[in-house]
Amino acid sequence: MVADLHRARTLGILAVKLLSHGTPADFTAVFHPQADNNAGPYVPPECRTRGPVAVYATSRWLRATFTDLDWTVHRLVADENQVVVHAAMRGTHTNDLVLYDANGSPKHTIPGSGARFTVAHTYWFRLADGLIIERTVDRGELGSAPNDLPIRPAKSHARHLVPLTERLRQAVRPATHPWPRFGNAL
Repeated sequence: MVADLHRARTLGILAVKLLSHGTPADFTAVFHPQADNNAGPYVPPECRTRGPVAVYATSRWLRATFTDLDWTVHRLVADENQVVVHAAMRGTHTNDLVLYDANGSPKHTIPGSGARFTVAHTYWFRLADGLIIERTVDRGELGSAPNDLPIRPAKSHARHLVPLTERLRQAVRPATHPWPRFGNAL
């Protein structure tokens, strides 16, 4: 049980941190062969498939647009079957960000600005067979995107993570800090 909890926490951290530098082999060690990437309707078609290759494609798409990418994990809560990670993504918007329509064709391009950014978002991971089987992000990645883009936080994680969400609510400190503290969760 303790080993499973440690593995769940480790997978959650790796799944976030590998986005900046992971190799295909790294993603294969973390994500189930049938993992659902839940990448959203605006990503390239290769990100909409299943398994480690889809998450690696999402990583490559982000790396092609943003340089100096890094994620800082601020909070983590986990049990043996699910992990929630609140993290800040930092980088420089160096190249054009191409957003795709539901058919996988380019729809919008946000020109590279050279601006440094920090965006907070929350990752929801469901585990099976010792690997991540589902990845969902409450989006902050495209916080500067035009308002007319069809970008909404995914809700598919809700049915799997209700107990964990309740634990997050219970862990929230009084109004002085916007995010829950989990002590020595890492």
